[in-house]
Amino acid sequence: MTENNTLDLDGALTWLKRVAGIDDDYIAKWPAEAWAEWARAMYAGNGDPRGTNPSVPTWMQPHLGRWHVDFGGPYPSVAQLWPTTHNWFAEADDHADFSLAVDEPMDDWSPRVDQLRAAWEAAAAHGATPLLSISVVPAEPWGKAVTGEIEAFYVVGVDLSAQLIDELTLIFGTSPGRSAAYARDVDELLVHADLPPLPGAEVQSWEWMYG
Repeated sequence: MTENNTLDLDGALTWLKRVAGIDDDYIAKWPAEAWAEWARAMYAGNGDPRGTNPSVPTWMQPHLGRWHVDFGGPYPSVAQLWPTTHNWFAEADDHADFSLAVDEPMDDWSPRVDQLRAAWEAAAAHGATPLLSISVVPAEPWGKAVTGEIEAFYVVGVDLSAQLIDELTLIFGTSPGRSAAYARDVDELLVHADLPPLPGAEVQSWEWMYG
């Protein structure tokens, strides 16, 4: 890392401490290498939410879509896929430099990755569109691997069947709730996911990190 990059990282962390209300002790929960990747991605995508991301494996780039959304969270996210329709479960199977995990709240329900995979497959089998909200974070070896931390699951469609919702409720062990992220307008979710307008669409949501 060059001296200029070090200064950029210092400035970025100073900004983050201000906007996220965190301190040096909190930042120290993550290795400096993770924050360096966070800063690289933040500076690279500033002003271009779909530009080249230097902090993810190159094979991921065509699948990211809009990834530069919010770098002010209190963790070193290098891409915010909020939401994504890409099948990241299949990518995790195929690529050793990418894994999936569930971002777990402190004191509330959250699903397991295998439940999310089963829900994804069930929604697709019913002709609905499954979506995930994922924050991508650096992993070792730094600069060469990442983890997708899943924060929410959605299913979108017209006249979603009661059978599908029952299946998803059984998989998750809990019914869908009102979306905190997309409570106002399902069209907003479609736009953010790079999906075309879908008249009459509805969304069912399982969120555990938003509220």
